[in-house]
Amino acid sequence: YCQTLIADLVFRKNINKGNLEVLENDLQDITMSLYKEISHLIKDLSINNIVLMSGSGSSILVFAKDVDYEYEKCKEKYPNYWIKKVKIIEE
Repeated sequence: YCQTLIADLVFRKNINKGNLEVLENDLQDITMSLYKEISHLIKDLSINNIVLMSGSGSSILVFAKDVDYEYEKCKEKYPNYWIKKVKIIEE
């Protein structure tokens, strides 16, 4: 229990500092190997951003420094995808 608590505190500290590289999804590599469209999308979006697939791939989260620019770029490049810009609420 103590190790889990310490790992959770370290994780939260990194997230609060904006260190999103600590986020990971164990299914992402498997899904990317099975579905080339998801693989291409994640690789493309990862060029200037931190990208994380949710669950088994129903959505992809993009953490961008310039959200407005990336949002417009995604809407233009992927017109058949549902793209939503959201704001993360801090604690």
